[in-house]
Amino acid sequence: MGSVPLNQAASGNAPHQCISASPRITTERPASRPREELIKDLQEQICKLAALLADEQKAHRLSCKTLTREAEEITLKMLQQHQHNIRELQEAHNAQIDTLRATLKRTSESEKISAEERYGTDQELEELQKEKEERREQSEKQFEKQIAELMKEYQKRIQALNESRENTETTVVTDTSVPGNTAEELKRISEMDNRYQNRIHGLMNENADLGRRFFLKCEELLEERSKAKRETLARELKAKENINSELQGQTGQGEEPKDTSQDKARLFTVP
Repeated sequence: MGSVPLNQAASGNAPHQCISASPRITTERPASRPREELIKDLQEQICKLAALLADEQKAHRLSCKTLTREAEEITLKMLQQHQHNIRELQEAHNAQIDTLRATLKRTSESEKISAEERYGTDQELEELQKEKEERREQSEKQFEKQIAELMKEYQKRIQALNESRENTETTVVTDTSVPGNTAEELKRISEMDNRYQNRIHGLMNENADLGRRFFLKCEELLEERSKAKRETLARELKAKENINSELQGQTGQGEEPKDTSQDKARLFTVP
């Protein structure tokens, strides 16, 4: 920057310009001018320089005030914008949290209803299993009763046949037609014995087969119930993991950004 004329510095037309070189002052004493005039001239130049310096200081103070005011206005605007952005982020974060909480509540209610339905299904299965067990016990008792009755009838027939055989043996000597009748009676007794034995074995086999089928059916029902519980538990765990991951993600995104308005304001601070 060049030197500023004295008249412009005094009038204040260049408040932001600095003096880089002072006016040239002659030190040689002219022969035609007395010493007093030279001193007076130097004093006038010093006064002008002092006035110019005062004007420059005043202009510098004004520019500092202006820059400080502008910096404060910019800082205030940035702070207001920052607070506005923070409010928007908090509102969006709260809305997302409310949505996730509502989703979690609906999921919990649906899982609760599903659990109640499963509990009702388990009760129905237990009642069905209990009813089947009672029917099986009744069938076993009925089979045992039938087997006991058949055994009792079988023993009666055997006893009657033994008595008939004894009577036949006592009269076989006197009656010639008795051996034929005895042979037929023994044959009939043997056939009846075989028939009852076959019936008893058939009932016992049927009872054992019914027991095996009952136990197989119970195992199938227990396996289906266990599989349904495992699948439901897996769905519940997966839903909870998804909700927790979404909550953690939204919490990470909703953190308040660092306030840099003070650092930016320092750039406009005047020493």
